Amino acid sequence: MEERPTKDNKQTQEKLRLLGDRIPVVTECNVKFGQHESYFKYMIYDGYRPLNLAHARDYVDFLVRPLRDNVGDELQPEYTPQHILDYLGQDIKTKLPGYIDEDKILTFDQNFECGNLDSAYLHGAHEYNLVMKVDTNTRGNTYWFMFKVSDFVVGQKYKFNIMNFSRNMDKFYNYGMGPVTRREKKASSAAPSEASDQGADNHEKQHKAEGADEASEGDEKGSKGGQEVNGESNAHGEDANVDDKESKSSSSSSIIGEWRLQSCTNLEYYQHSDLVRSTRRHYETGEILSQCYFSKLSFSYTFTDEDRGHTVAIASAIPYSYTDMLDDIDAAKQHILQSKDHGEVFYRLLDKEDLLESNAAQKMQAQLAAQLVKDVNKKMNDI
Repeated sequence: MEERPTKDNKQTQEKLRLLGDRIPVVTECNVKFGQHESYFKYMIYDGYRPLNLAHARDYVDFLVRPLRDNVGDELQPEYTPQHILDYLGQDIKTKLPGYIDEDKILTFDQNFECGNLDSAYLHGAHEYNLVMKVDTNTRGNTYWFMFKVSDFVVGQKYKFNIMNFSRNMDKFYNYGMGPVTRREKKASSAAPSEASDQGADNHEKQHKAEGADEASEGDEKGSKGGQEVNGESNAHGEDANVDDKESKSSSSSSIIGEWRLQSCTNLEYYQHSDLVRSTRRHYETGEILSQCYFSKLSFSYTFTDEDRGHTVAIASAIPYSYTDMLDDIDAAKQHILQSKDHGEVFYRLLDKEDLLESNAAQKMQAQLAAQLVKDVNKKMNDI
């Protein structure tokens, strides 16, 4: 059997760069917003959705650049593609009910590594319905969420409803698991330059809305009961913090607090009775044969004096970012390079330009790689 030629990673990346604008990406979350106006009437935040692979790559670079280049949270128009500047500059004008104080509406953000918020909707004076983005190029896989909120009222309890879980997470959220939170420095809001006169304003706050109308304050009650997660009812006891060592993201200068495991209360997780995820129909008559429904997670968070003036990140679990992974790989590489036996071999295997294309060389590399894996596992256990 003829062996397949080794692909050159640089050539592949260059090809993707040139053809990226022709390769679409799937970002639809499969939620029929128009059929559920009571849930999704008052949009206050709309997340970025790449149209194609080129846009998706631009967006990833936009997210990792602050940490990679150590430039902080300020928007850099000269390095930001126009389609992202256009998104940051969009102004959402939603007519809100007259009793809503627009200055007290939360500001949402998901433009950071691991952020995953498709859109946010006001559902009451202090209640918000949130929709997660789907995993890219899936048919609607949703279970991870992470977003940041600011411009809150200290001492006020807010309720968050994550509306579109596609996986059954009942065994987690109804048996002790809950969202995690962390305080972070509020992103600086430097004045935008001519190149970004539309951009930076929305990077700080996206929901300048106009008052009018009445809002629906109905609160959906699920068929499954929830549990209150606090110091008395949760099996894990009182508020537990996680040391920054467990999340290497804490090395970022914007982090000022540890991840808190039990700061959210009033958890409820249940399946919707009306928010349809998918429908199976008869192939001839079109008759509905069965339907699957999204599930919903509701929880509350009360902002404290310690949160004052900061941004609070809320996530389904402690995140592990792309930057974290690169840092860990680099640390492992440096550790192995210090080995007298396999440091040089490991370096050659990582450097694709030095790989020989002959069959004999490939077989030898495979043998070296197999031995290296054993040594890496042993050394990683010793780190």
